[in-house]
Amino acid sequence: MRDLKVLFRNLGGKDYEILPTLVTYSEHPKTVSMVDLHKEIDLMEKMSNEIFDDTIVFCHNDLACSNVLELNSNKEIVLIDWEFGTYNCRGFDLAMHLSETAIDFRDPTPPGIKISEKLTDDPPNIRGFCEAYVDADNKLKNRIPSDRSSQISKLIQECLFFWPITHLFWACFVMKLGLLKYNCGVDMDVQARDRFAIYYHLKSRTVKIYEELRKK
Repeated sequence: MRDLKVLFRNLGGKDYEILPTLVTYSEHPKTVSMVDLHKEIDLMEKMSNEIFDDTIVFCHNDLACSNVLELNSNKEIVLIDWEFGTYNCRGFDLAMHLSETAIDFRDPTPPGIKISEKLTDDPPNIRGFCEAYVDADNKLKNRIPSDRSSQISKLIQECLFFWPITHLFWACFVMKLGLLKYNCGVDMDVQARDRFAIYYHLKSRTVKIYEELRKK
C-alpha cells in the first residue's frame, strides 16, 4: 500500500477528499492526506503483525469472485490473476473474497458500481465460508481438530479484523487509477472515496478485536 501511496503522490495527488456516493457511513474524516494514509497503514500493519503473525501463508490477495472460476469440464475450482500473489495473513485473503461479495461492478449506469451496506455490515456467508475453509484445511493436513468450533470462531474473527484493511488497500490502488483517468466503466474516484468511507466505518471493530486479543 505504501508503494501505491507514493505513486499517487508522484502523479500529482495531494490531500484526498472523502465524499461517499454509494454508502452513508460518516465516521471518516473530510479529507485524508498522504501522511494520514501512512499512519493508517502503519497502524494496521503493526496490529496485524502483533496478533496474526502465525497465520501467514501464500495468498492470492485479489480473491474477487471474478478471479474464481469453475471449469466446465470437471467442475474444478481454479483461481486466476495472481499478479498480487505473495505471502500474507490468511485472514486478509479470505476477507478480500468476502468483502468483495458486497460490491457489484456490473451496474451499466454511472458510476458503474453498487455497494451493499447490509452485506458489508452483516455478511451472511462468513460462517459457512469459514467452516468450509477450516474443514478443508484439516482434511488437507490429515488433522482431527480437538475444537473445530474454536477454529471457526478464530477464523471469523480474523476475517472481521482484516475486512476494512482490504478496503484500505483497494482505496489506495484505485485512487491512483483515478488520477490516471483509467476507464473500465467504473468511476475510480467514487470507488476510492466509498472504500475509504467503509474502511473508517469498520476500523473501530478491527481495533476492538486487536485490543481483545492483546489481552489474552
